[in-house]
Parts: sequence; structure tokens; C-alpha cells
Amino acid sequence: MVKRNKRYIELDVPFYITKSENLDKFLEKINNKPQSYTFYLDDVEHFNETINTIVNSVNFRDAFYVVFIFNEDQIMGVQMIADIMWEYRLLKTKIIVLNSNQDIFKIYNITINDCGSTSNASLIYEYSPNQNCSVDTFSSKINIKEVFKNCPLHITWSALPPFVNLPKDPRGGLFLDMLDPFGAISGRLVTYRPYNPTYLEELRFMYYGSVQEDLENEYADIFVGPTDLALMELFDLLPIITSDSLVIIVPTPVDNYWDTIKKLAGFDRVLLYFGALGAMTFTFYLLVRSIEPEFGSFAQVVFMFLGTYLNVDSFVKWPKNNYLRCFLAMCLLGTIIIIVYTQACVFGILFESVYGKPITNMEDYLKTDIPLKLINGTDALFQSFGSKEYKEMYNRRQLLIEFSNLEDAADHAVAQRNFATMTDMAYTLTKPNFNKAFGHFEVWNMRLCFAVKKNQYYFQQFNDWFSIIIESGYYEKYKRLYQAKSAWKNNLELEKQNFVLSLRKFLVAFVSLMIGLFFSSVVFIVELFNYKIFNKYCKSKK
Repeated sequence: MVKRNKRYIELDVPFYITKSENLDKFLEKINNKPQSYTFYLDDVEHFNETINTIVNSVNFRDAFYVVFIFNEDQIMGVQMIADIMWEYRLLKTKIIVLNSNQDIFKIYNITINDCGSTSNASLIYEYSPNQNCSVDTFSSKINIKEVFKNCPLHITWSALPPFVNLPKDPRGGLFLDMLDPFGAISGRLVTYRPYNPTYLEELRFMYYGSVQEDLENEYADIFVGPTDLALMELFDLLPIITSDSLVIIVPTPVDNYWDTIKKLAGFDRVLLYFGALGAMTFTFYLLVRSIEPEFGSFAQVVFMFLGTYLNVDSFVKWPKNNYLRCFLAMCLLGTIIIIVYTQACVFGILFESVYGKPITNMEDYLKTDIPLKLINGTDALFQSFGSKEYKEMYNRRQLLIEFSNLEDAADHAVAQRNFATMTDMAYTLTKPNFNKAFGHFEVWNMRLCFAVKKNQYYFQQFNDWFSIIIESGYYEKYKRLYQAKSAWKNNLELEKQNFVLSLRKFLVAFVSLMIGLFFSSVVFIVELFNYKIFNKYCKSKK
């Protein structure tokens, strides 16, 4: 506060006189306390050095600056102060020019022109003897939207599909699409800087040096790409848009149909079938000997059952006794039930998924012999964690030297299906059928957001605008549009209940058919021999 009391000005905040040597004590006194910095200016050059020192301290951006000039005629000095403060982007500044008697003063504010390329000191208040005032009364907030209306908003970016796609992709990506409504809200012209491949090379090693340098030099206003809350020491981060994860994708093992078919013909099942057949045959033999002696031969009884099961009635004739016929019919019904059950199991195997249980955690993956292939730089992630599993993953890794980004590596893994690799969770947004053929597990979580230069004057306003966009559902809208477009391109028309039969399934079906034809041929040959032998036996009897 600045108050007039007769012929002097009273201050209730710490102040610093530029000619004195008490800057260190002054900064120590106000350290970690956001407040006003008050300067009595007699030396402009020393003032510039002082501001530079304060800028390197904490909380300088939130502070309110009051600069006193004691010579009313030094209007050029006022403009120099305005230029210095704008150079450091300290817009919460008031410049007070006092006359020699310190009973009349003028208050100037900093205004920005030409999209921030120039600054001016504009008079906002001139004191008269009959008035009292406080500096806080004139601490008006600068309208960033009005000052920078129709000015370019420079965006620098790095690939993170599908949030930020590569230059060769005509679709910008989810995050770049979000910048269109942001440009409309802020009144800015969104302009993208040329793609810089250096970003991606550095980000593989979790290094943001080039990004930070471009933002510091005001080459760009916002960085869009793989940023996380862990970077808040380097940048000011806008609201979290979504969560993404780095995951290891592992091909789901394909079921071995031969092993499944063998289970249907397992020892216990075969023993049950033939044991039941032998028990029924022996029981029928005991019954038929006591009721119809003409079936006295055990071989005749076996042929009777075999002919009944195979629907070949030329072996022997059926017994005349109704009791025996009912018994034989019940045996035939039981056999039909077993055959139907077996056929249902075979068809169930043929039409179920070709994939087995997916691998969804690191422990299960380490039990397999599936190799892990990573692009250069991503293996550093496993070195940053000290757990036994991460060390084992690091020792198992192989480098994919022919690929330079996660998406291409994942596409290659999908095509080859013989190794695991690292990609991000967002990759599955564009692959609706991905989870049917691959399992995945998380190795690192990212909370994605946009980044701006540390302590920027426009950060709070940008933060508010982005919060409005996220809360209004723009991101979810674009996310659903991307999913719908990808599903239309890559997914099957599930509403028509289409399904895919692989060659592996067709092979098993053809082999099952060949087995049936083989047994049919055997039955035909047995029936033919039986017919010849039976006719020869009948002729010899005559």
C-alpha cells in the first residue's frame, strides 16, 4: 500500500533501494513469501541486474512489483522500466513517478502491443492533493485474450500416436484436434512448428533438453507430446487430459488342436467306450445263451453288436426274443448318445477361439520363452527400477534397430506374432481386435498433459481455458470419433455375426473327415468280406 500523509509516503511492505548493497538480505527476508517487491529507482542499469537476480529466486512470478522514480521528467526512464519488466514477463508491475516534494505522483501500467513484440507505459492515475489512493486499487488484470487476439499461438510437438500422429499421417491426432477449440476460445491462430525428430530421439531417454530450450527461447508457446506430471520441475503443466501407459504386448498363445483332439480320444475315454462295449457284449452273451441257443458263439454276439453299432445287418440277424431286442436297442441308444456327445465336443473345439489364455502380467510372461524386442532407448525404463522382475526383463531384451518409434514396432509385432515389444496403451484405440490376439501388462503409467515454459505470465489463463475444454467433453468426443473410425476400418461387422475360420481349423476339420472316411472304408471292407464268406458258407451247407 502507498499512502500519502502530509509530505511523505508510507509503505507497509519491504522495500529495496537500487543503490544499496542489501539485496541479499532483502531476498532472505522475503524468501518463500509471495508479496510485493518495492524499488526506489535511482539507477536503471542496476535495476536490471536486480530484477534478474530476483527472477532466479522463488515465487517471483506471483509477486506484485512497485517501482518508484523520483524525477517526474524522466518519461524515457518510465518506458525503460516497462521494457525491462516486459522482458522478464512481469506484468504485475506499477511504475510510480514522484515529484521532488513527493506530494504528487503518477501511476503507470504496462501495456502490450503487436502480439507482445512491444510494450508501453500507460498512465492510469494521476494523484491530486485532495485524494487518497492505494496501489492495490489499480492492480488490474491484463486481458490476455484481448491483447493477443488473432496473434499466432506457436505449438511444438512430438509424436505420440494416436494423441499426436507422425507427419505422414493425415490425421493430426486427438491432442492436436483439441487445439482447434482452444484457438477459438483464446482468439489465437494455432500455428504448428515443423516436426523436430530430435525430440523423439531425446524422449526415448527421458530427456527434454531441446523441448525446454525451445520453450525458453519462445520458439513455441505450448509443447504437445509425451509429458507427465513428473516433469513439473521443468515445465508448468496444464490440466491432465488423460492417462496413458507404456505396456508390453505379448502374443497370446495359439491352442494346439491336435492336443485337444487327443484329449477326446484319451485313454480313460477309450477305456470307457470299449469297456462299456465289452460289458454289454458279455451281458448279452450270457442272456442269449439261456434264451436263444442259436447265438451260442461269442463271436456271433460280438458281430451282432458290431453290426448294430455300424448299422450293418448282414453280419447276423437280430434275435427273435423281444427282451433281447430291447436290450440291444438300449445299447444302440447309449452308443448314439456317446457319438453325439463326441461330435459336439469336436465341433465345439473347431468353432471356439483359436487363442489360449492371454498373458496379462510380468510374472506369467517371464515364465515363457517369448523374446522381448525393444526400440533403442526404451530399455532404459527397466534400468530405472530396482525390482528383480525389471532386471530380468532388461537382461532378456533385444534391440529392434530397424524401427525408431513404438507404433512401428508394435505393427511389426502384430505381423510377426513371435515376440513381445513395448508400446503405449493408446495403440489399442486404433486396433479394436487387438486384445483378441495379444495380451498386455503395464510397465509405466503416464498422466498426459500439455507443457508451457516455467513461470509464464499466461499460464493461469491457459490453464482455465483448457479446463473448460476438458470439462465440456471435447476430448471424449474426439476419442469416440477416433475409435469409431478405427473400428469401421479394422473391425469385423459383429452385428452380422461374421466369424473367421483359420487354415489351422480347416486342417483339423479335413483330418477329422479323413478319419471318418477311413473307418467307413474299413466297415465297407469288413462287410464285403463277411458277405463273401457268408455266401460261401451258405453254398457249402447246400
